Amino acid sequence: MTTDSIKTQRFDAARYLKDEGDMAQLLQAAMDDGDAAVLAAALGAIVRAKGVASVALDAGLQRESLYKALRADAQPRLDTVVRVLGAVGLGFKIVPLKKKRTGNRTHAQQATA
Repeated sequence: MTTDSIKTQRFDAARYLKDEGDMAQLLQAAMDDGDAAVLAAALGAIVRAKGVASVALDAGLQRESLYKALRADAQPRLDTVVRVLGAVGLGFKIVPLKKKRTGNRTHAQQATA
């Protein structure tokens, strides 16, 4: 078998997101990862699964602005993220974090120092 006969496709998580439950799990995993680029990629997949044009319209954004906000190297504003999440039927839920001890201070204390 030669490599010319092998057909591959770029992986796109959007093809596997069937409902808001799937989307919420992907977004939670991205949040747990802690990498902003992973979060942007997950949000981009969710937007593609829902349809970029309809999400942009529901979020009150231009389609080009939405693409720009979800680029891998982008750092979208919080209000943009909240609007996009609302447009796809998701939202943030704030929960207490377990405090990690590092040295004599907790992780939360170091973040505010």
